[in-house]
Amino acid sequence: ASHVKTTLTDPGSVPLSALPYQPPPSTSTTTSLHEYYHPICRICKAYKPPKTHHCRICNRCISGMDHHCPWMNNCIGVNNTKHFVLFLIYAWL
Repeated sequence: ASHVKTTLTDPGSVPLSALPYQPPPSTSTTTSLHEYYHPICRICKAYKPPKTHHCRICNRCISGMDHHCPWMNNCIGVNNTKHFVLFLIYAWL
């Protein structure tokens, strides 16, 4: 069951229409470079949130990507890590 859930669960794909969070304007007059910096994926050409990596096999950006698993035929990301760990535990038993 955990193998199927890991394979079929979306690993946390970042939609191409994703936009960075814009905090309300601060009252202070000082601004930092961090307020203006929004990373863009070199391959997708879309906004890349923190802890996101591009998978060259799936050809999409994955939030919290650990690796692309060939046995699952899916990336292991923020949404299916739990199912993947359970699969490893059940396989070990």
